[in-house]
Amino acid sequence: MTTTIGIGFGDTASGVDYVINALKDAKGNPTPLAVTKVHNQTNLLNRFYSAWGPKSTYVLRVTSTEHIFENGVNSWADPNITASNWFTAMQPFINASPYAHFEVGGPGFNTDDPRFATHYANTVMAAMRLLDNANKKGVVLSFYEGNPHTLSDGMGIDGWAPYRPVINLAAQMRFPLGMQGYWVDGNMSPTDDWHNYRLVRVIRDYPGMFPAGTQFLKGEGGIDLKTMPPKGWKTALNLDAKRFMEGIAAEDDFWQHAAMPLGCVYLGTAYFALHNPGSSEWDDFDLGPVLPFMMPRIISSYGTPTAPPPPQDTVVEVGIKDPGTSWLNVRSGPGWLYSKINKFYPTDRMLLSGEALANVVNVEGCWVWCNGTLKDPNKKGWVAGWLLERKPY
Repeated sequence: MTTTIGIGFGDTASGVDYVINALKDAKGNPTPLAVTKVHNQTNLLNRFYSAWGPKSTYVLRVTSTEHIFENGVNSWADPNITASNWFTAMQPFINASPYAHFEVGGPGFNTDDPRFATHYANTVMAAMRLLDNANKKGVVLSFYEGNPHTLSDGMGIDGWAPYRPVINLAAQMRFPLGMQGYWVDGNMSPTDDWHNYRLVRVIRDYPGMFPAGTQFLKGEGGIDLKTMPPKGWKTALNLDAKRFMEGIAAEDDFWQHAAMPLGCVYLGTAYFALHNPGSSEWDDFDLGPVLPFMMPRIISSYGTPTAPPPPQDTVVEVGIKDPGTSWLNVRSGPGWLYSKINKFYPTDRMLLSGEALANVVNVEGCWVWCNGTLKDPNKKGWVAGWLLERKPY
């Protein structure tokens, strides 16, 4: 797996050219961020997309429209009306960055009231349907770090119960869940599942809650000391950017090897944030000094990977899902970075691991081992599982 490291770019982002130019391998090939999150500025998002294409997950948070969502939810307005008003206000941003994942509603809805949480969830789903009907993507449930309450919090509150319908719909639509996660001190503990690794606690407390197809990302991450004015990694680590990068690298290793629920994937963490130095109250979080340490880590993750051994059980016949597809590339390993070794055509019927079919076919981002075809048993390799379906010969 490649890196899970991403960056959030603030309203007055600097370093964009530096990041784009620095993230290239020895041959000049782009090595993009896992998650590229931008606040408000579609022109910045477009620059990244021009450089990297679909190889990064692009998230746009539009703060100027969040009040529409917040006011509608807080006033108990009809979810469909609130979602429609928000979606209308979002149109200029949607039209300017059609490939983006649009953050739905912002992060400001933390509550212990199940009625209000259900009302918020219904509003989120109404907005999701508008985006999906327009063939656009969203990021949902972008909760502040530490919320909602889980079963093991000791509060006696099942804070996630009202959001199960949102989770199921998000898996169907391939909308990532984007809750935040910060360390709250300079220790950067690898076991802090109350704060930074909150998602781990949620997954552990709710086995079976996340269906196949669920995508996770952290819409914000890093160090937040929870002070006013806001203080981040600079204060916590006495400006030691190298030490902060060591914590980021350890987290990257963790998520690359973390056991996700079956058929689910962790897309990455958007570390907060890159700003023009001294331009905002968030200057203590500015990632500028960290970039020289961060860029080599990301580039190295795109090195020549070692493919895992192929599964041994074979049996189910599958073919290319879309009849309009001319062919699918067969690769030496499970991912776009592995070399192309062959092609599967619409008339081919591949012999696929039955377990692989049950677990990962139709889950975007999951690759499956095809153990030859009916006509050519030597035509073996890894192929994008979400582009296949069961097709008797």
